[in-house]
Amino acid sequence: LMANKFYDALIYKKPLIGNSEIYSGQLIKNEGLGISISYHSECYLDQIYEYYQTFDMKQYAISAEKVLNKIIEEDQDYMQKIKEFLKG
Repeated sequence: LMANKFYDALIYKKPLIGNSEIYSGQLIKNEGLGISISYHSECYLDQIYEYYQTFDMKQYAISAEKVLNKIIEEDQDYMQKIKEFLKG
């Protein structure tokens, strides 16, 4: 379960800024969906600027599409299992 802004960012190809200390921030970092920083860091502005300077839109779009396709596939599997359960 993720916030709608996470899914919107994937659909509209907008990089995210996440908190590295929580699940969504780790996912953002591991999947290349934006930057994940510690909110306790004193140099977070420098980290964001550095990310901006090295941002690769092509690579980001590939990563976002990959994750979005995985989410859609998982959702389809979930719906299929509900249908199978209801059929009894």
